[in-house]
Amino acid sequence: ISLLESVHFMVKNRIVHCDLKLQNIVTNEKGILKIIDFGGAFSLNDKSYFDFGSNCKLLKSESINKINFRTQHNTNFADNILDLISIHTEYYTPPEILTLKLILINYSNDEILKHIVETYNVTNTEIVENLKKIIIYVSQNKKKMFYDLQCKKDINSFIFKFDTFSMGIIFRETFKILNKYFFITIDNLLVDLIEKMTDLNFKTRLNIKQILKHKYFFK
Repeated sequence: ISLLESVHFMVKNRIVHCDLKLQNIVTNEKGILKIIDFGGAFSLNDKSYFDFGSNCKLLKSESINKINFRTQHNTNFADNILDLISIHTEYYTPPEILTLKLILINYSNDEILKHIVETYNVTNTEIVENLKKIIIYVSQNKKKMFYDLQCKKDINSFIFKFDTFSMGIIFRETFKILNKYFFITIDNLLVDLIEKMTDLNFKTRLNIKQILKHKYFFK
């Protein structure tokens, strides 16, 4: 719960860590868990990343075709976005953000699907079909996603679900180890929570407030 409260603190302050993984969780001598390595983190309150005002006006006024053109041909614009959503460990990165980054570096939809399937080691055909839908959605809704990234403070925006997805992967990997090597049985409510934290569809994935209200914590 302390790790989730740390993510909640970051979301409230519009900070995205971008590199949550097992290697970046440590403990002190009292056994208190800490998140480390904020070298790739960014604050959405820091306007030095973008000229938020003019970009928001631009995103409001431009057609989707112009946005597509700018993402494909305006190197500075694409580079700025890529810097903001830099990916350090892809396995811990939500598929919509990985898709967005691959679109910006001119991967085709088929290339994106292949890359993501290999990253997550997906073998389930139903999951592959869901991934196809996510890729199509992102490719068709870049303008909205860029606008949400730069101009909105909505906790349901995909960028604020980056670290919750990563934390869900951390929990899943940790409990796999506990089950495999220490034969610890995982509570069904906890399994449900982890599945909802790592939902591939960011629109139905739980945000941090919903996670902290999950019935696992109130059983």
